[in-house]
Amino acid sequence: MARPPALIDLAAYEAYASDPERLKPGVIARVRGGAGTGSTVRANVEAFGRWRLASRVLRDVSGIDLTTTVLGAPIELPVFCCPIGAQIWVHPDAELATAAAAMQAGTIFIRPNLATATPEAIGALGPGRRWQQCEMLPDRGALVRLAARVQDAGFEALCLTVDRAYKPRRPADLSYPRPENSLPVAPTDPSFTWRDVSALASSIGIPLVLKGISHPADARLAVESGAAAIVVSNHGGNQLDGARATLEVIGEISAAAEGRIDVLMDGGVRCGPDVVKALALGARAVGIGRPLMWGLAHSGASGVGDILTILRLELIDTLGLLGVASVAAVDGAVVRRHGCGCGCG
Repeated sequence: MARPPALIDLAAYEAYASDPERLKPGVIARVRGGAGTGSTVRANVEAFGRWRLASRVLRDVSGIDLTTTVLGAPIELPVFCCPIGAQIWVHPDAELATAAAAMQAGTIFIRPNLATATPEAIGALGPGRRWQQCEMLPDRGALVRLAARVQDAGFEALCLTVDRAYKPRRPADLSYPRPENSLPVAPTDPSFTWRDVSALASSIGIPLVLKGISHPADARLAVESGAAAIVVSNHGGNQLDGARATLEVIGEISAAAEGRIDVLMDGGVRCGPDVVKALALGARAVGIGRPLMWGLAHSGASGVGDILTILRLELIDTLGLLGVASVAAVDGAVVRRHGCGCGCG
């Protein structure tokens, strides 16, 4: 089958993937939807509209450097691939396609716990930055064994999802039967605490990243518990309905971390200017989830590559027009709260 033509922006890929002739309605609902009323999903996206970019002119922007560092090593794009479970629902190549696209883009791929491609299969793709997502399992030893397995497969970090002590009611799960190729869901342990995080961090041979931090006090506890990085996240609106948008909390969480660990963010990113706003407010790099699935549905690894390429090009344009020559130079001076009264519009 011929590859569909490349599209112009992430919204066009979402429209393409949302056609019921391409994906089953239940899959579309699961990718697009969230918990409860979906208010957190909407809040994540809408938060970006409350910030405006403040540009400077007559600066040398003849070359734009998009590199940044995460866990002490460089990535070529400050956008990483979040762990999206059950990618097999969207495309038969599933995580292999997403990982290959991330490797080509020079950024981080996080293998989800619910994956059909094994860590060894992902590792066999060649050199690349890869992390393994995991849940707060009742069997703590299983987490240690998983870390050892993925380390042997060339993965560099274990990414523990910490905001999933309970599974909320999700309309898509209640309205549609689970697809036939569904994977078994590992139970999470609501008794998992910071003491368990400390024990896990000290028991594994790779850095521990905590995904799902949304409060500055938890950022400080993450530092004290031995985490190497945190991802400010509300699980894309799939957990706590009514939660604050991640863009709204990234600044206070980054301040609480005091530069002692890397602070990453995901949730609601849909274009290059969104990435810049998140970086300006305190994120070192930004993750995308749903857009990866839109690209995957379009044309597998090539479609995911399209998504990352579009963001790369939009980032170059945005930084150039801002008068900022590198990701490293992005700071709070390039954003203004919309309606703040400073005259920025």
